Amino acid sequence: MASSYFFAAKKLRAVLHATVASVLLCENKNCGNKTDKKAIQIIGKGFILCIILKNVFIKVTEIKNYKQLKRNILFVLCKIIFNNLQKFLILWFDFKFWKMEVYKSDFIRIEYEGSKSLLFAEWSDKTANMPENVFLKEVNGIIDLLIKYRAKYFLVDERQFKFITRPELQTVVVGKVLSRIATSGLLKFAHVSSLDFLALISVEQTFEDDKNKTYQERFIDNIETARDWILSN
Repeated sequence: MASSYFFAAKKLRAVLHATVASVLLCENKNCGNKTDKKAIQIIGKGFILCIILKNVFIKVTEIKNYKQLKRNILFVLCKIIFNNLQKFLILWFDFKFWKMEVYKSDFIRIEYEGSKSLLFAEWSDKTANMPENVFLKEVNGIIDLLIKYRAKYFLVDERQFKFITRPELQTVVVGKVLSRIATSGLLKFAHVSSLDFLALISVEQTFEDDKNKTYQERFIDNIETARDWILSN
């Protein structure tokens, strides 16, 4: 009996994941990164929980065969999707096509633009008094987001960036932080240059010391020009 329950549970999971993938139209060439797959898995698990809690039509113990299981589960799933279609569409289009703020602190604000696979960061003028340990935390957080969203493009507005990176800290950033970018799949990185000369020099030196770049990089004075370059083919 236990083995039959296990088999039914495996089939239930497979049917739900396949159906959710089809409903959300993620089986196209533009959708297939790890973030999409993770989202589908989470939604699939949510559907399973809803079905278990609602117990709308049938109990597992009443299932006679797999075809009956599939018919009932698909019917329940379609009903849940239909009743919540508006919410699903809003959430999905918000993730794929609209800008959304994914992080904010006193020192930096970060947005993700899903339709262009673009991560945008803007440093604040409060960086003049930013402690070194906080700076390392913030830049590691940026890399975490690049990896999480598999962003192809990264645009950072450094015009208000006033933090001066010591040579010793530059070595740490290159060795332990920038080296992680290679795992993100980043293609282009554009800096909108700091208006603070010393901060600009320290940033440029830090990135020049990274000899293992896997992406194109430019320092540009104008944010519109930087965005045009980063999104150009």
